Amino acid sequence: MEDNAEAMQAASEDQMFGFGTPRESKLRKSFIASATAVAVLMAGAGYLGGVTPAEADPAQPVEPIYPYETADDLSALTLLRPLAEAGDAKAQFLLGHLSIYSGVLKPDCNAGLTWLLRASQTQNAEAALDIGRLYEEGRCVSPSQTSSLAWFLQAAQYGSAAAASAIGELYLGPEEFGPDEQKAFFWFLKGVRLIDPNACFYIGLMYAEGLGVPRNNLEAFKFLELSFHLSAIFSSERDRAMIARDRVREAITPAEVLSATSDAHWLLMALLQHHKREADQLLRIATSQNALSRR
Repeated sequence: MEDNAEAMQAASEDQMFGFGTPRESKLRKSFIASATAVAVLMAGAGYLGGVTPAEADPAQPVEPIYPYETADDLSALTLLRPLAEAGDAKAQFLLGHLSIYSGVLKPDCNAGLTWLLRASQTQNAEAALDIGRLYEEGRCVSPSQTSSLAWFLQAAQYGSAAAASAIGELYLGPEEFGPDEQKAFFWFLKGVRLIDPNACFYIGLMYAEGLGVPRNNLEAFKFLELSFHLSAIFSSERDRAMIARDRVREAITPAEVLSATSDAHWLLMALLQHHKREADQLLRIATSQNALSRR
């Protein structure tokens, strides 16, 4: 009877997921295997709160815990200052960021900009990104899309995934540099390669709406699925990715959902493992379609 119960449960699950043929059941097993592999890999990389390599191996250098991560704002400012004055770029960035964006202390634009500029001189991507945001928002400086783009480009050069997405947003918007959908897609794709959930979200939307590339619901679902899994749990970014993904789901078949989900997971594995060649192969549709749309 237990065997019958298990068989009935498996059949029920297949029906729920839309799997009725042997091939689709095989695809389901492939999906489960890929999802499990991704979960293990993400946990090892720290994406799911798992043990990081530094924690697992005492011989590995441990990233220092900065005061901003463990103390209140006022204490953090006091503790960060000597580190910043000694030339620690991350402390300089944190001190600059906290001086401007603290929700508790009165903003100090002069001090904040000074520390952010010092950090950016040592190729700190977060500091360059922050300065770009300040110009974009017109906070502490006069608003300037040109200056914002220049700082975002600098941050992207230093390896900031968020900067690549920010550049894409500038080109997608109606302001000075937009809308230029092809350039936006180009920069969002760079963000995807750097595993940025925001970039994945925008690529998914552009495929869903046919912006800069031919409309493709399978690709849209794949990138929105990526965005969902990369976004922080209980965050608004994760919610918006889920809502957009589920809307696209209504336009494709269950088998296509399975195929796109599996593609998303394999792409994520390639990106997390820094397998550039495999990731580029999985991104070939996006790259080729963007090239075609430029002609």
